Amino acid sequence: MKNAEKVHTFLPLFLSGLILVLGLAYMVIVPPFEAPDEPAHFLRAWSVAEAQWVVRDHPDDVVTFILEEMSKRHEIEANPLFKDMLRITDSGDPRVPNLAFNTSLYSPIPYIFHAGAIKVLKGSVTLDQIFYACRLVSLLIFTCSVFFIFSRLGSWSWPVFWIACTPMALSQASVISTDGILFSAVGIMVVTAIFPRGKADYAIVFLSIFFIGLTKSTYIVLAIFPFLSVYYNKALRFPFFVGLAVTVFCIIAWQFILEKNNIIEHSIEFIRMYTFRDVDPRAQLSMIINNPAGFMAVLWSSIIYEISGHMKQFIGVLGWLHIFIPGWIYAAWLMIACLSMFSLEKSEVIKDNFYLYTGLWGLAVGFMTCIGIFFSLYLIWMPVGASSIEIQGRYLHAPALAAALCMGMLLPEIKKVKHVSIWIFPFMALAINFTALYTVQSYYQ
Repeated sequence: MKNAEKVHTFLPLFLSGLILVLGLAYMVIVPPFEAPDEPAHFLRAWSVAEAQWVVRDHPDDVVTFILEEMSKRHEIEANPLFKDMLRITDSGDPRVPNLAFNTSLYSPIPYIFHAGAIKVLKGSVTLDQIFYACRLVSLLIFTCSVFFIFSRLGSWSWPVFWIACTPMALSQASVISTDGILFSAVGIMVVTAIFPRGKADYAIVFLSIFFIGLTKSTYIVLAIFPFLSVYYNKALRFPFFVGLAVTVFCIIAWQFILEKNNIIEHSIEFIRMYTFRDVDPRAQLSMIINNPAGFMAVLWSSIIYEISGHMKQFIGVLGWLHIFIPGWIYAAWLMIACLSMFSLEKSEVIKDNFYLYTGLWGLAVGFMTCIGIFFSLYLIWMPVGASSIEIQGRYLHAPALAAALCMGMLLPEIKKVKHVSIWIFPFMALAINFTALYTVQSYYQ
């Protein structure tokens, strides 16, 4: 019994410490703004620090800083967006019109931590130091969150750990992005729903649902995951339904604010201008309603026939999705991911029906969330009537967290896997991420 308690105490510290160390390596080795949409996330965080809940403009010196960093590794004149940014900054105006066309759609909620760091440091340190402080904020939020998750899960931590230390997930959690915050909120909500402990869970459930919905509203589908736990645990009903109702209200209110300030139309114009796509969400929605069978065919082909590309991006295609890591990593990651789901020790105290119902419910919610992600991307980012849906694998990390844990509930425990997991899984995480880090460093040298 004492050994089991020691493992339960040691494991969360060990796994979250490992993630922190690897995250610090990504934070330092990945050059500034060499991650998907990091310039836009930095600008959005800066606008929140300036109390611009709806983005209007940016300081010229911040935009210039981004361009100077990007020009070290990219041909600015070859990119239409960066070329226009350069032209605007050369005008001499101290404020630059809104350029964060995609992150302007996001609420200020997931940026409040980064904005706090910017507010404290602005004027006393360099922009470069502020930038890395914001990256550190992202990593610390992620590390503290996974520590909470592992503390709740104990020996059940392995499926979540394995997704959290995926090169793509870990690198995104170590840069300025909302990916790590979304992953954290989903993980906290899921483990609190499965393993409720006391009255403090009321606030945890409420806040996690709130952060999920106000970070990326598409993922609000995941907020129905606790519904089954609420059914069994009446004490969680009030915070669950209040949290869900408040979040849905805030999402609707935020969409109204975006419409009133023409942010949505502004963002659509930017997408048309810089991606050269004839996007029109209203026309796309009309097309889907009039031809649902056609959309289902597009959805099916995008999921089935492009699954290899999605999986590679899920595991790790770094930089601006152009740095491929060695092929053995993809194979090794998939093998360990499968093994991790056989390591969950089933308690004899809990009835088998709990594992069965919760596992099936979690898989269903994860699947519905993935469908919602594909649908929203087709609506906003794809040309009207497009024959495929382009999706980045990192978008699937959050639903995969819930799905992996729930799949483990349905699969039998293999004691040999459980016994070797404490050695094999961390060793493989180190091997995979060190190889990924070396690949990134070699690319940018």
